[in-house]
Amino acid sequence: CAGLGKLLKDGPADDEAWDTVACHAACLNELSFALMEDGRCPDGVWAKAAGGALRDGTVALLAAVEAKDADAANAAFKTVTSSCAACHKAHKK
Repeated sequence: CAGLGKLLKDGPADDEAWDTVACHAACLNELSFALMEDGRCPDGVWAKAAGGALRDGTVALLAAVEAKDADAANAAFKTVTSSCAACHKAHKK
């Protein structure tokens, strides 16, 4: 997430940077599914964050990458980080 934030801060500089953003977003999207597998989801906070906002944010981020739209990418990244913060606040000890 930190690497993704750094890439998006000033906007990806070239196609290689956009590809790296896409890779990070795809990994976080996969993580959204892993976090919901095998009974890992303990409550609605987790489900809303991992199964909802994280997944939705990464899908929007991937769409922004496809369009090479830095503003949309940053907006989607805020959804991603908000989902992480909500879940971590409730569950990270």
